[in-house]
Amino acid sequence: MKTIFSKTDTLAIKGIAILLLLNYHNFLEASRYDGFNISFFPFSENTLLALSDVGKTCVAIFVFLSAYGLTLSLKKYSSDTAIKTEQYKDYLLPRLVKLMWGFWFAFAVGAAACAIIRPERFLLYSFSDSIYGIIKGTTNVLCDLFGLAFLFDSPTLNGTWWYMSVAIFIVLIVPFIARFNKKAGALATVGIVVFLPRIILIGTNYNIGAINNLLRYVFVAVLGVIFAQNDLMAKLKDFALKRGGAPSKIIKFLIATILLCGCYYTRNALTSVCNYTFEIRDGIIPVFIICYCYIYIVNIPVIHQVLVFLGKHSMNIFLIHTFIRAYFLHDFIYSFRHWLLIDLVLLACSIAVSIVMELIKKFTGYNRLLNTVLEKIENKRTEKVV
Repeated sequence: MKTIFSKTDTLAIKGIAILLLLNYHNFLEASRYDGFNISFFPFSENTLLALSDVGKTCVAIFVFLSAYGLTLSLKKYSSDTAIKTEQYKDYLLPRLVKLMWGFWFAFAVGAAACAIIRPERFLLYSFSDSIYGIIKGTTNVLCDLFGLAFLFDSPTLNGTWWYMSVAIFIVLIVPFIARFNKKAGALATVGIVVFLPRIILIGTNYNIGAINNLLRYVFVAVLGVIFAQNDLMAKLKDFALKRGGAPSKIIKFLIATILLCGCYYTRNALTSVCNYTFEIRDGIIPVFIICYCYIYIVNIPVIHQVLVFLGKHSMNIFLIHTFIRAYFLHDFIYSFRHWLLIDLVLLACSIAVSIVMELIKKFTGYNRLLNTVLEKIENKRTEKVV
């Protein structure tokens, strides 16, 4: 049977990424649990915080998986994924609608919860009685509603939603990356994306690797496109598991595991020079983690089912967990006092909210409306082709 990197595999890796995300946000820095006596057993506090920092790779993992999936979706319009300019709208509209549809529901849930529990959070939109204040507040709300708050440096109801600007950006640029890569080849594509940010930022305060920004994740998006166009995930899995018998498999597993540990030490070691090594920290290392998980973890019985379940809820968890951890139930979450329990409690609360959200979507017809919209978009595309 031919090996494929399936949608189920993608969901399982999203499940791993969401676990990394929750741990990273829980223990990004000591100030997040200030006032609580937290046990980090069997690690020291510094070791656990360093391990949690590696969880930041979850962003690059999501970008890679998005770029990979979007590239494969281009085959609907062109067998080699190099779509023409006139096909761009056909590709773009349904994907943006689908992306924003999930976000809008989470936005409504978050806004409703804030109105009841933390109404003071709406003050960040800067509304006032003047015409200018009304316009400014409305503009800030719209930027947030359409996932553009990070792009325009405007306030957002949930700090984690900065990623929506990145997600939209990835949807916009993947067809251009795919087409260029098909025309010029992987070496030229990688070369340009490595040097272009540095050229753009000549003469500026070069800070691309130290903060969240759009350019920081273009490199890993390019890797996602290259892997999808060349079916590299499946090829790597075949190479790792099907040649040389059991001894070879064991040796390759040990080498891969040693390299995985090396990724942890390398990422931390590069922190002081992250402006110049973001391709490694937010590109090569996350992709290696994805490959390792795909080859050795996601198909383990029981673990596979759990990870796929988490992957199905990953978008909702990503969109709402900060409300739970930081804005509504901070003291409750950290009251469990052991780092693993804290992670599990936040995960359980986030999953519970996500399940309720999905039930509401189902019974209100929210998902059916999305399917109707997507169907109409597809019908228009088909009519145009005919």
